[in-house]
Amino acid sequence: MKDCDFETDTLTLVVRFGNGEVSQRVIQKGVLDLMIGQTFITGDEAGIRKFLDAQSQPAETLAPVHYGLVVVDYQSKRVSTMQGYCSLTRKLPEYFGLTYSDPAEVAVEEKQRYQELIWDSRLSYGSRHGNDIALSVIGENYDDLCLSMREEMRKPDSRVCIMIDWHPMRVVAYNDTLDGCLNLKGDLADDGFEFSDLDEASWDSWFNSKQIEEGPKPNQVSFGR
Repeated sequence: MKDCDFETDTLTLVVRFGNGEVSQRVIQKGVLDLMIGQTFITGDEAGIRKFLDAQSQPAETLAPVHYGLVVVDYQSKRVSTMQGYCSLTRKLPEYFGLTYSDPAEVAVEEKQRYQELIWDSRLSYGSRHGNDIALSVIGENYDDLCLSMREEMRKPDSRVCIMIDWHPMRVVAYNDTLDGCLNLKGDLADDGFEFSDLDEASWDSWFNSKQIEEGPKPNQVSFGR
């Protein structure tokens, strides 16, 4: 990937294809937004491989780094996300209303991704303060969506967000806490992911850093090897 500093603002992205092949990559956090589209939702293997070649670098371990870890598993049909950068299933009006002063300024690639989601009825209005329940499917084009979101932002009591339907994939978000990390690693192991000694050492280091951040808890022990 050109002009990309992988020393900071990165996370691990793991993709397990339908045939069981596992690809471990490192991406910049902003790349997460680019994953919201039909390529990853429908499991377009050729498109995913092209995306990984262009937007990532090989990762040494199957473990979180910096911002966390995202695992897209086409065998279990689950996306496991533990990172504090962005949601993969909802976007606030600001994302569509403030990023660009005019819909024409939207990058062609981004506009096309969201337009395809609209055509496939994957975007819906939802409540930004309530449960993730779709209120109504968005049927207009992407330019109209941007305009409606700018109107929404003018309301002082705006409660609307845009929800993204990943079906048949299920998106599971884990808290970036010690308990969240333990749950994520346990779920990955239950799904058949295997961890090398280097992976285990990286997870132990991550667990210990979270334990230090959160402070000691009763009956809690170090994860260091």
